[in-house]
Amino acid sequence: MHVIAGIVPWETLVRLSNNNIKLLILGYKTWGRGIQYAENHNEIQQNIHILETRLPYLMEHFALVSFDNLALEQLHMRDHVSDEEWEKCYMGDDGTHTMYLDMVEEKYAVSSVSTREPIFSNDIRVLFASVKRRKSWTLQEYND
Repeated sequence: MHVIAGIVPWETLVRLSNNNIKLLILGYKTWGRGIQYAENHNEIQQNIHILETRLPYLMEHFALVSFDNLALEQLHMRDHVSDEEWEKCYMGDDGTHTMYLDMVEEKYAVSSVSTREPIFSNDIRVLFASVKRRKSWTLQEYND
């Protein structure tokens, strides 16, 4: 099950717990449509805070709990795990082991919030190699 931090009320997560569900928590995007939604939903930041303070419950009552990088940041996950656990579980920044693929628009990117390019190959390995190259160029430009 995918949920967005701040959108799903805590009570809903409790009702879903203890059902052998794998939970993916996505971060709340504070740009694009996220801005408009937040204008009418003041509870988002409060819900994110509640979620952060009750993470141990989720870990105990869901089959698996995972996070996208934005949720890791918003929930301050680095503060909730040991260095050893972080090194074991953190897969790296966007584009390190993952990429974004939109088959409807036939575009791909480092992440869902980065510039999307038209798919130019049917081989996912070729696309991912391109993502990794693009990511290294971006890092090089940043370091220069």
